[in-house]
Amino acid sequence: MTTLKTIIQMSHDEIRRNVSPSTALSEVWKGLKPREAEVLTKRYGLGGHKSETLQEIGEKFGISRERVRQVENTALAVVRAASDHKPLKDLLALQHEILRGHGGVIAETALLDEFLLESKRTAAEEAAALFILGASRSVTEVGETRHYRRFYALSSAHARAMETLAGIAQEMFQDNEKAETVSVENLHTRLLDNPSLESIAYLFSESLLESTLQIAKAFTQADDGRWGLVTWSDINPRNIRDKTRFTLKRAGTPLHFTEITERIRAAKFDAKHVTTQAVHNELINGSEFVLIGRGIYGLRDWGYVEGTVSDVIEKLLRDAGKPLEREAIIESVLQQRHVSRNTIVINLQNKQRFTQVAKHQYEPAQGVEK
Repeated sequence: MTTLKTIIQMSHDEIRRNVSPSTALSEVWKGLKPREAEVLTKRYGLGGHKSETLQEIGEKFGISRERVRQVENTALAVVRAASDHKPLKDLLALQHEILRGHGGVIAETALLDEFLLESKRTAAEEAAALFILGASRSVTEVGETRHYRRFYALSSAHARAMETLAGIAQEMFQDNEKAETVSVENLHTRLLDNPSLESIAYLFSESLLESTLQIAKAFTQADDGRWGLVTWSDINPRNIRDKTRFTLKRAGTPLHFTEITERIRAAKFDAKHVTTQAVHNELINGSEFVLIGRGIYGLRDWGYVEGTVSDVIEKLLRDAGKPLEREAIIESVLQQRHVSRNTIVINLQNKQRFTQVAKHQYEPAQGVEK
């Protein structure tokens, strides 16, 4: 059964396939005077041109900055008037539908992702798309600020709701002492009963929440799709120790310190150069890291314990509270250390620490401190 959502999506895809922003502008340009078209082209970096200032354009035409502004405003009025007619009308309708599907607000980058087909996405098409999106009379365009990325909203009320929601969500994350990331669905559920949302309850939705997390610079998304604060080292590592821990967590398995270094470099967290020695030093000195083999490190959170192979064997035996078979000891130690089976057998032969009580059975030697 075909749903309304499916029909709308089919309509969106048809528009994106058949109406390109640059083609739509070509139709609009027919209603402009040559100078008006050229001013808009230069001012907004259309058709592959770089964006120019009012001063630069004025110097080329031999007119004042104010006169260039007048020509620009006149031309924009023509463009806005054309928005009531195809093909521009179809593209602006697509913009509205995308916004509605995202709770009424959307980051500019996310809007472009849905507005343009990947196969047709070029710098020229992006510039044309941004010009059209900004020309809409019924959508609020909000420039980038210290706290928010550039975004579009169906109304000023939607923009204010996003800002309110961002503040409430940030407070909730800051109260999270364990700095645990959460999914959009989980966060939405937690916020439903928050009294601070009363003023925007009529606009609050999971879609608005997700868009807010994408727009507000206070938040960032982890590899698993969950969200947290940009200041949390586990999802936005800043120093070498954070990057080392992050790399191991992402790998989900112990790694040699040289491999950790290479992965940090490949991740390009920032422009800072990372040396193998610096990473190795953090692994040696960091209490969250455990050496489990020759240059191989894991995270203490994974259940690894510090110490030599003999230390691991002794802890295993004491935790068991009874003698253990050699094979059971070997298998358990191999889960804690990347060593050969023979290395474990040799350590078991240390009579100062272990006693063989039966064939292939061992317990801690008497007199060894517990």
